[in-house]
Amino acid sequence: DSRQEPSEKSLESPQVLQRETGILKDRRVRWANPRRNWPQPGADLVDWLDDLHDMRRAGKMTVEALRKAVGPTLTFHLEDPTRLRELATLMVNTSLPQRAYRVLVLAHELGYPLRANVFESVAYQMAQTQQWKFVPYTTILAKRMIGHTTKRLLDWHARSLLECSQFDQLNKVLSLFEEENIKPS
Repeated sequence: DSRQEPSEKSLESPQVLQRETGILKDRRVRWANPRRNWPQPGADLVDWLDDLHDMRRAGKMTVEALRKAVGPTLTFHLEDPTRLRELATLMVNTSLPQRAYRVLVLAHELGYPLRANVFESVAYQMAQTQQWKFVPYTTILAKRMIGHTTKRLLDWHARSLLECSQFDQLNKVLSLFEEENIKPS
């Protein structure tokens, strides 16, 4: 594959990029949702993650091949929980917020540690950008990947159902609270 690894600058946190280069101030990549004015990841990074996801999903890439394809720059961001959280949260700001899940799945498949706060940050960013319909998937993904969910995630899940007028689904959230032995707020 002739695709180059994304540059260091496209992987740094939005705050670092804005402070050092100013490129995130009013930047829009071609995937940017025009309704939102949020920091965007670099186009090369988005392309690269999309390609890795597509190849892995199509069964064209084993986990070992995926590990080699990721490269040291992306590995640097996936192996550290804080940088992983920032990268996943940044992906919510694209026109395809599910890219945040792709980052989390990639990190999980490669065996990097995931913490509950990563999922909470993704859910929070989805709420901030009015991407309510995706919030419940964050709760489900957390349950699958780390074995549990949190009060914050369940609260965001319930709020998203209210925002999307899916009142009939609220009973399921209450049962999730019970499963996790958490009192609903």
